Amino acid sequence: MLPFLRTACFNRTVRRHPPLALLKSLMITSPARPRLAAFSTKSSGPDPANHGQYCVELVKQHDFDAYLCGLLVPRSSRRAYFALRAFNVETALIKDVARGNALPGQMRMQWWREVISGIYQGKSPAHPVARALCEAVQAHNLTRRWLDRLLEAREGDLGNIQPTRMEELEDYAENTASSLLYLTLEALHVRHPTADHAASHVGRATGIATVLRATKFHASHQSLYVPLEIQREFKVNVNDILRGPESPEAAQALSDMFFEVATQAHLHMEHAREMLASPPPSSSGPLPRNTITALLPAVRTTMYLKALQKNGFNALDQDLLPRSHLEFQLRLWWANWRGKI
Repeated sequence: MLPFLRTACFNRTVRRHPPLALLKSLMITSPARPRLAAFSTKSSGPDPANHGQYCVELVKQHDFDAYLCGLLVPRSSRRAYFALRAFNVETALIKDVARGNALPGQMRMQWWREVISGIYQGKSPAHPVARALCEAVQAHNLTRRWLDRLLEAREGDLGNIQPTRMEELEDYAENTASSLLYLTLEALHVRHPTADHAASHVGRATGIATVLRATKFHASHQSLYVPLEIQREFKVNVNDILRGPESPEAAQALSDMFFEVATQAHLHMEHAREMLASPPPSSSGPLPRNTITALLPAVRTTMYLKALQKNGFNALDQDLLPRSHLEFQLRLWWANWRGKI
């Protein structure tokens, strides 16, 4: 546990202002609140011939943060980036759409498992996301292991089993968020051990922060990702998460519990920054510039952890959720431009 996390200030000195024209180009309005797509094992949406644009729209609708990050990906890798993010959206939505009925979710996961197997056998599926993923695999020689690992983690999540220890939550974040970052690095032609190690830490931090942001939503659907041993350590009742704490003592217990979990995310972010700032010598040469572009999800994670710290670690506060994406867009551009997350 790092006590300074409760009071530390993370001030950033801006030395130069980005061009006004570029700032205006980044001012993208957030879309309306997305609806979950109807569950089906069949292809849906537009003509598969437009599968690239279909992936972009799917990500824009369901993961706007990832959409904004994708706008800064080099054009040569952007199509693969959105294919990967669309695959992530598709598999993440399975639990939400099939909630309470694991069998349809398992059937959909099995369908995706067969699709991935077919992709690596040279088969081109008709589903727009699957076809875009197939093109990305062929164009960038993406590692199958990361796709399989992400899918296995999503399938394991269908059971609504609360992690017992912090290590289990970190493993889930590694298998989902970190796997996605490894694939993004490959799509951006970054194959460097330091980049992979940094991606592992950023992915774990991002995964932990993501489940913290959605704690109340998950609890309302009989899911809880805060490790059971931490929940018990601070004597937190699930009803306090669903309805809000009924006493100052319960509110403090919630704050302490969220602080404990957020500290792990903070530590992973610090480890990633240290590795990127002083990469060890490698036979792979210097760290490629595109490494930072692949790790841009760290920007939202950092913003969330700072906001969580500022409000006393009340992860149930709805004001923590972004209402305007302008600040995020500017911070994304700044991180990518200066080469630091």
